[in-house]
Amino acid sequence: MGSRDRIDLMNALFRIAKKTAENAKKRPLGQILLEMGAITQEQLDEALTKQRAIDATIEPRHIDEAPIVRVINVIVQEAIREKSTLITCRPTNRGLQVDFRIDDRDKVAMLVPMYIHPPLIHGLRKMSGCGQKKRYPQKGSIQFQKDGQTRVLKATFSKTEFGIKAELEIE
Repeated sequence: MGSRDRIDLMNALFRIAKKTAENAKKRPLGQILLEMGAITQEQLDEALTKQRAIDATIEPRHIDEAPIVRVINVIVQEAIREKSTLITCRPTNRGLQVDFRIDDRDKVAMLVPMYIHPPLIHGLRKMSGCGQKKRYPQKGSIQFQKDGQTRVLKATFSKTEFGIKAELEIE
């Protein structure tokens, strides 16, 4: 077995073990691989040592630094600044249209390129706790701090002709 084949096999085993760990008792991945006979104790110790060395060299990145999270933050901050009660992110044939509801009237806040749509919806769904369920509509909530107050966005996701629409009600 070549080096590349071993790496592919290990990656496949890691994926299987990760799924097993998530679905089972939340045991450490290394322990599951060890029990399956996929690796020896020496290999596990070596892998853990290498991972610790890698982790020590990587600077921790805060979640707020992710580009799509910054886009979401800008949209929410702008909506709050304009005293909006609802943010709607609707895919159209022209791009992703972001509307704010201000005094019971919808105002087109921005039109962004369509390539922003998938990561934006994915980020919002993940932040709201909806996960990757395929049933619609989905509902969730996002808590955030603004001016020392905890605010809540109630998120609803539904399918449209051009993709998934997100509605964020600001409370």
